[in-house]
Formats: sequence, structure tokens, C-alpha cells
Amino acid sequence: MELYFLLAVVGLVGGFLAGWVGLGGGIVLAPLLLFVPPAVGLSPLDMKEVARLTMIQSLCSTAAAGVAHRRTRQVHGRLVVWMGAIIGVASLGGAFVSELQLVSSELLLGLFATMALAASVLMLCCPAEKQDEDDGPARNEVPFSRGRAAVVAVGVGLLGGMVGQSGAFLTIPLLIHVLRMPTRLAIGSSLGITFCAALAGSLGKFAGGGPIVWPQVAVLVAGSLLGSQLGSALSHRAGATSLRYVLAVLIGASSIRMWYQVLN
Repeated sequence: MELYFLLAVVGLVGGFLAGWVGLGGGIVLAPLLLFVPPAVGLSPLDMKEVARLTMIQSLCSTAAAGVAHRRTRQVHGRLVVWMGAIIGVASLGGAFVSELQLVSSELLLGLFATMALAASVLMLCCPAEKQDEDDGPARNEVPFSRGRAAVVAVGVGLLGGMVGQSGAFLTIPLLIHVLRMPTRLAIGSSLGITFCAALAGSLGKFAGGGPIVWPQVAVLVAGSLLGSQLGSALSHRAGATSLRYVLAVLIGASSIRMWYQVLN
């Protein structure tokens, strides 16, 4: 019973982050699910169990939050279709490879921590754009480079699928820094893109044959759906610069905690 209460709270946090700053939730949920259970006297979950739970949670939270952001025209439709298709195939491949036991849980955790650190640095180094503060309703037809978008989608999808994450914590900084998208548009569009990655990643987990405890998934998802609506409401009221700094802090803190676990 204690585990299910924890999953409900963790799902609420993950969904809130999806709606607020566009994160699928896994960047925070993964360390919470790894470290909190043993800290409160429950049986620990290993990285592969956590990867399955967070991938399915990301699928649901990004879908719910994406719908909320689309209502305010904060989603770039053409970008979502282009990158979503590519990232979905790459994520499916990465997820299936991880389930074949070709890499250890420790290596996956180290890879995840490295990805998180890189994302945090990108957010801190990304210069503030004047359009972020003045954009008002999203310009959801901003031009973008299809070549750059494809490279970003392949890299994020492959690595994200391997560590059981939809990859929003990397997608958002890259949309801002590489594709030059306004922050609000990057957050909303990333939800659509990472939904595709989470869908493909979840299929990869199913195909890999790893055990999935559906009652745990149901509780986690229920919390996520509620949290995503609360987070979306707050996101529409927050400044773009504030959203970038919040993202950087959340991602960086998670990276530090995971590197501590890897090195010990």
C-alpha cells in the first residue's frame, strides 16, 4: 500500500512537470523511484523496472499536457509530425536493444545522468531571445531546418529509448538552442514530439518481454493526468525566462543525484 501511495505522488509530480515545463516526468521520476523506496523501508526498484514505469507514465502525461498546450496554440504542428515520426522509430530501436540485456542497469543509469547534465548545460548556456518575452500567442509556423531536426530526433530517440525516457529533457534545450524555437513553442511542441517517442518506447518495452505491473502503472498514470492539468495552467502564466531557469535547475539537480549513485 505504501508503494502505491508513493507512485500516486510521484505520478502527480511527473504530470505537473509535463504541463508546467514540458518534461515528460521521467527526468525527475526516475531518481525518485530509484532512491525513495529504499529510503522509506520499501523494496528497491532496479533501473529496468523504473524505465518501464516512467516510459508509460511519460506517454500519458505528454498526451494530456500536449492537448492543454495545443488549445493555446503553443504547438508547432509540422515540427511535431516531422520529428515525431523520426524520434519514434529511433526510440523503438533503443528501447528494444535495452530489453535484450545487451547493456547493464548501471551503464544505463550513467548514460541517463550524462544526458541530463548535457541538457542542463544547454539550458543555462542558451541566450535569452527577445521574442520569448514578446511572443504572446505562439507563432506555431516558425520555419525550421529539417536536417537539424532529423539529427536531433535520431539522437534523442535512440538514447532516450535505451534509458526508458521520452527524452523531453533533451528535446526542449535542443529545440531552443539548435532549432531556435521560442521557449513556449519549444515546450508545447516537445510534448507532441516526445509523445511519439514514448509511444514507440512503450511498444519496445512490450516487445522486449519485460514484466509490467499494471496496477502500479494505473496509479502512476492517474496521478500524472491530474498533475498535467495543474502544471499546464501554471505554465501559461509563467515568464519564458523563468521557465528556462526552472528547467535547468530541475535537470541539473537530477543529474547530480544520479551521478552520485553511479559513482557510489
